[in-house]
Amino acid sequence: MAAARLSQKLCMRFHDPERFEKYCIAKRRTYLRQLAGRPNPRGFFDLWRGEFELTSRRFQIGGVSESETSEVARGLRWLLLSDLYAFARRSIPDLPPAPQTVLENLTGGLHQIRRARSMLITGEDGAGKEQLACLLHTLSGRPGALVRIHAGELGRNPKASAKQLLPERGSVFLRDIEDMAPDAQEELLTFLNGEARRRDLLFFASTQARSWDLASVHGIRRELLIRVSQTEIRLPGIATREKDLLRLAEDVTYDTVRLEGRRVADLRLEADRLATEWQSDRGIPAPQDYDFVSESLSYVLWREKTSIASRALTALPLIAVPAEGSFRAIARVVRGFLEESPSGSADQDRDDQPVEAVEKRATGARIPTSWTRREVLQAYYKALLLEEEGDLDRVAARAGQKTAEIAQELSDLKILPNPEPMTETPRKKSPSLGISSHPAKPGS
Repeated sequence: MAAARLSQKLCMRFHDPERFEKYCIAKRRTYLRQLAGRPNPRGFFDLWRGEFELTSRRFQIGGVSESETSEVARGLRWLLLSDLYAFARRSIPDLPPAPQTVLENLTGGLHQIRRARSMLITGEDGAGKEQLACLLHTLSGRPGALVRIHAGELGRNPKASAKQLLPERGSVFLRDIEDMAPDAQEELLTFLNGEARRRDLLFFASTQARSWDLASVHGIRRELLIRVSQTEIRLPGIATREKDLLRLAEDVTYDTVRLEGRRVADLRLEADRLATEWQSDRGIPAPQDYDFVSESLSYVLWREKTSIASRALTALPLIAVPAEGSFRAIARVVRGFLEESPSGSADQDRDDQPVEAVEKRATGARIPTSWTRREVLQAYYKALLLEEEGDLDRVAARAGQKTAEIAQELSDLKILPNPEPMTETPRKKSPSLGISSHPAKPGS
């Protein structure tokens, strides 16, 4: 009886689909408001997490079958992930979709880095170690940028010491610390004991080895290991849980969907009508200066992408997903499917390999880890302009921004000349997040 009562308590019930939709809109609006004005990443995540957990629990909707409810839960999960990635990709545009194990460790990881100045993340290749570091950096509201460096590269260039590579403030991600040479270990330890004390830095170190083997087997100095592993998170392999493997394949499929430029224009008109409807609906609370247009635009883009991704998943051979379950392996499967099936993407004619760029971003083949954020953004927007043949409207849709905002940002990055003055009155800055129609560099 106690178990039955607990099951009933964990199962939320909604009388009809309309009430469920209003519930989702109201809850989403509460966490998006945390990003208005002076963004509050921790407040955003705390509210976002509650809604994300709903997608993993059982809930019922009156008049909707269990299988249809599962489809609704998957679509809601994609909407929430779109909001999370759109926020994180403002500062880290090459962030790929994260496995479920990474999302489950965000709460504990944020609590751990409140007190610690370093974290060791262990896990096999493809477990999501870098995604975890990127999300912890953005959601904790850390000042400065996240600098990612392969530990094996330290000490190879005598003109680029650790003091020169590492920022004054921000976070540092050291990939595969077991590959660090002895001379580089000495240099990094000297930096940590001296210059780093006056800098505001948080260190993330990742390894595919077992943490207790780093010193005895891989020759990492114990005093250095102590400095970079004040706290530790162990990520299990994705392939150990089949449900997570299939879920990541679904998330990657959704994240790689693109929308045609003509369709985006129609969706903008629909978003304007929906924004007017929401603004007149007093049943869902919102501040007086809330930007309903941006929220409705991200909503209709999500709905369109969900429809395309769901149709693709009905034919996608998920059973063929490689057992290693890494983002790169799953991206290869999705790419092969979209190449063979024209129904898998709404933009097949414009890009025969919609996942290729994402896979290259995931492997880091095109993005040196020593690049600054400005350099990464420049490469990112140049790639988008090339892929979209200079169409700013499509670039703005994929980046989750307005056309005027993207034009100004491209001008600031010295990619395009100064934009022409706007003849119409610009809207107020949106507190909500647009949904990128293509994954940003490891898609939006």
